[in-house]
Amino acid sequence: MTTATHATRLEAGRRVFTRIVVSIDGSQQSLEAARQAALLQDVDGQLTLFSAWDIAPTIILGTGSEIPYYFDEELQRTTAEKALLAARNYIAPYTAATGKLVRGTPVAKLLEEIERDEDTL
Repeated sequence: MTTATHATRLEAGRRVFTRIVVSIDGSQQSLEAARQAALLQDVDGQLTLFSAWDIAPTIILGTGSEIPYYFDEELQRTTAEKALLAARNYIAPYTAATGKLVRGTPVAKLLEEIERDEDTL
């Protein structure tokens, strides 16, 4: 009985690590989260590195003649792409991962991704 219970718990625990998504924001902490996820990932599992970018909401103020960095779409997208590439390279010794880059607020888009792909961790 104990062996059967242990095996059932082991299988349930393994399922948690079959579909992992990690939000990448360019920080050292997100790289470390990706590394840990790569180590925890089930042998047959899928790891997704996820990065979202967006521009700041419109504000009514004079900003001068230059576009502030938070309104520069190209800069925001490029920064997110670089963060995603850095994370892929960081975990390359451990596993291959799917990279996803989306436009939108990070929290909302991450929650949509988790629901759509039925990620388990």
